[in-house]
Amino acid sequence: MEEDEFIGEKTFQHYCAEFIKHSQQIGDSWEWRPSKDCSDGYMCKIHFQIKSGSVMSHPGASTHGQTCPPMENSTASIKMKLS
Repeated sequence: MEEDEFIGEKTFQHYCAEFIKHSQQIGDSWEWRPSKDCSDGYMCKIHFQIKSGSVMSHPGASTHGQTCPPMENSTASIKMKLS
């Protein structure tokens, strides 16, 4: 697709829905959220970042002497207006 080409709103909505569907299948946390103040909606991905150097344990490993590091909740979103 060239830079000066545009897709229609319905096509864009279809691609967003397919993206969310695929995300749910692979479990990478993208979701659709409606906007509270109008008919807009947006795609959102929540992930966590480690803020300290503490060691996180692996499943089945001993947790003796280890602490869970503080985490920061971060959100990436793509907003889209639904008309």
